[in-house]
Amino acid sequence: MELSKEETKVKSLWEAELRFAHSLLLEDMRNNSAWNHRWFVTHEGSTNPLSLDTLEMEAQYALHAVQVDPFNESPWSYLIGILKEHTTKAKGDKKILATYEEKLSKLHSDYNSNPSLVAQGQCNFMLGSHVEILQDLNTFDTLTQASEIALSLASEHDVIRRKYWLYRQEELLKQASILTRDHNSEIVQDEN
Repeated sequence: MELSKEETKVKSLWEAELRFAHSLLLEDMRNNSAWNHRWFVTHEGSTNPLSLDTLEMEAQYALHAVQVDPFNESPWSYLIGILKEHTTKAKGDKKILATYEEKLSKLHSDYNSNPSLVAQGQCNFMLGSHVEILQDLNTFDTLTQASEIALSLASEHDVIRRKYWLYRQEELLKQASILTRDHNSEIVQDEN
């Protein structure tokens, strides 16, 4: 289907805005307003979720930014936002979450094998993002893993927010126990 002149003009305006947001982020990757503007532009001013192709492109963009500076909270928030949007608003399958959980695990492994990064301390944003993705995968194993990361944040890496991470750990364990209870009741029902 061919676009009308008006639609073509609007599309080119959004593309120009995306280039502008990119240029702002090239100047300063920590510019949270530029990340917010990029969100607005990729969504073309609507509240509709991103297409799968755009989500992939934007997730890769955010991952590139965190590889440049893992201590920059903005791209972590952007990445988690688009992934959560996909699984909630778009009711997308969780395969994409699993893919990015694997990528995040690899990033964490690479981070821990880089002495200059390790010397700067653990990256709380990376760990917190990992908790979010694992929670959204919502299996007993991922919830248990997320609760372990939350505990490590509370006790070692982000002690200033200890109470928050302990609360998150408790909620994750509750969520895991609900899954276990539901699973066990399904088994009992199947046996009857």
